[in-house]
Amino acid sequence: MGDNTFDVYAIIEDIPDGGATVSIAIDLGGAYMSSGQHSAQFNYMKDRLTKFGVKAAKSAVDDEIKAEEDILKQKQKELTDLESDQAKKEKEIEDYKAKIAENEKAIEESKKNQEAKKTEIKEQETKVQAVVAKKEAIK
Repeated sequence: MGDNTFDVYAIIEDIPDGGATVSIAIDLGGAYMSSGQHSAQFNYMKDRLTKFGVKAAKSAVDDEIKAEEDILKQKQKELTDLESDQAKKEKEIEDYKAKIAENEKAIEESKKNQEAKKTEIKEQETKVQAVVAKKEAIK
């Protein structure tokens, strides 16, 4: 831009799509920079501001990428948690099915044991009646 100092004035305005518009005026110390009167300086400043704008835009998009990646990681964790919970529930179902089968088998065994015990009881009742009858036969 040269050896002379200059003053830069800027206004930044938000725009509805989430971006911003930057308006700049450069006081060269007696005249404001214009493309017609200061073409070399104007082109240099235009190039610098374009590079600045690209860098700022990339930085903003980097922030968006990080935010979206954080959301993605959270959703992936939620999916992993859901899958883990489902696997746990499926395991519980299998455990319950095995326990039900085990209990059904135990019930069947218990029924057989009850029938055998009823038979033993009838046999013992018969023996008791026989001994009672034997006692009554003594006179």
